Amino acid sequence: MRKHVVLVAACWATIGLLVPNVSLAQSKVEYVHYSDNSCTPGPSRRCVSKEAFQPICRKTSAWYTNVFGLVGVMDRLIGTLERNHGKSAFQDVSVYVSKGGDCMFKFNAVGSVSGTSYNRTYYCPVTIIEDDGLGKSDSFAVKSVSTMGCIN
Repeated sequence: MRKHVVLVAACWATIGLLVPNVSLAQSKVEYVHYSDNSCTPGPSRRCVSKEAFQPICRKTSAWYTNVFGLVGVMDRLIGTLERNHGKSAFQDVSVYVSKGGDCMFKFNAVGSVSGTSYNRTYYCPVTIIEDDGLGKSDSFAVKSVSTMGCIN
């Protein structure tokens, strides 16, 4: 599908037709919402309000595995569980809009460290969602969370 869209866009561009919302690169787009409104827009970065972030959040069903590492910066248990158990340490992952209207990334960190078993649930505000640019309903993925805002 992506090659088709690019090819059609290239053909239309050749004959001088304007193709709205289609670029030859069909690049990924980041939708960013920081609660302090400190986002800086860029060519592939869209700064959005909390309200505009909600429908994007509702479409999101995937995440980058580095998100767990971001949380691990503030909570060493996450990093240790990942070293001991790999990605299987992270279970019941979901992305949802909270009652307060925030986009949240929820997961359970499960495993053992030095003989002690852990099963903690983490709730982290999502700050960046990436759209892969292919236009599919499953093309949105959590790219970053507010590590300072995570609670367990």
